[in-house]
Amino acid sequence: MASRQLEILKMKDTNKKGKTSPDHPSNQFTNISPKSDPHHPTTIMSPKSSPISSESPGLNKENLTGDKSMKITRRKISDFILDKPFRIRSYLRRRPIPLKRCLELDIQCGTRSFHLQISRDIDEAVYCGAKELVSLFLSKEGIKLSDLHGMLMEGKHVRPRGGWEGESSVSLGNDSDEDFYDTVKNKNKKEKEARAESAKRMAEVEFLSNPIERAKKFKSGKEGIISKISELESVCGVSSLTIIVNTEKDLMVYKGDPALTTALFTSGVKRGDIPVSYNVRMFDCEEVEYNVCSVPACVVSRNTLGKWRQAAMEQFLFPPSLPLSLHVCPDKERERWMAECDLDPNNKARVVVCSLHFRDGFPTKENPFPTELLGE
Repeated sequence: MASRQLEILKMKDTNKKGKTSPDHPSNQFTNISPKSDPHHPTTIMSPKSSPISSESPGLNKENLTGDKSMKITRRKISDFILDKPFRIRSYLRRRPIPLKRCLELDIQCGTRSFHLQISRDIDEAVYCGAKELVSLFLSKEGIKLSDLHGMLMEGKHVRPRGGWEGESSVSLGNDSDEDFYDTVKNKNKKEKEARAESAKRMAEVEFLSNPIERAKKFKSGKEGIISKISELESVCGVSSLTIIVNTEKDLMVYKGDPALTTALFTSGVKRGDIPVSYNVRMFDCEEVEYNVCSVPACVVSRNTLGKWRQAAMEQFLFPPSLPLSLHVCPDKERERWMAECDLDPNNKARVVVCSLHFRDGFPTKENPFPTELLGE
């Protein structure tokens, strides 16, 4: 009996991880592990394929504090953000993307577009586009479908720059019979250089004279704009309307909030339909480079324009019809603006002044310099 108890105490605990069998003669099957057996099927499961994995924790930042060699992968946000501060932060980061892409598409493809996006979280409406469409938006009639149809009909009688599609003598990827290449390698090299040059021209913001390049850019740019707008609407809850008129293809593309789309087909999309409490301003393609008013002690920033506009209307009788925005100083008037704002003349930073410091709410011929609320 005592010998039996001693034998039991010498046995290893089989409930522990890495269990081993007691000391007894083994056979050919117990000596082969799954890793050492070449005929044993091995299944490698990644965190994506295995919902529960003890050896591969989730790729979160807090799980990688001890291992900096692992790359952090984050899930792309595609659902509505419920937390308002995070939603506002996400919108401010995404705000200029569709606006800039619309302006770039107009320059490169000769289109005439209009984009409006309204954020209820910060009481702001930002718009940009072709002069004709912006003027219609600011008018009492607004932008209507009949106006867009008139632009397409007018474009039929006007030949666009660079000619119609297919009329250009320059072609991409099509060699004439007179082209000669000594080797196939040299031919492939020339074609690669031509494609690289074409991609460079399409990346630069200038009009594309080649109709094939212009058609490619219009297709990719249109799809990219619509994708970014859909993402902005679903993640940040923004109401938007985008209109793209391409007279070369006799085509009009629109996408937006159902209410704005209905107004486009009926009464018209106009600035007067947006509540007065919203700061309705025009987008500046260079506004990402400056964000704060240069006047000392002024804390107005690009992301808080709506809040300061509400305070200005209540305390300083700021006109409700005017937007609150940041105005860039012209180079020829830089010294005068800096003197009015009492800025260091040796400062090389760009001078930007908000609407609160102008008598008319913005620079005019009568009052071109900032003179209001500058302090003592």
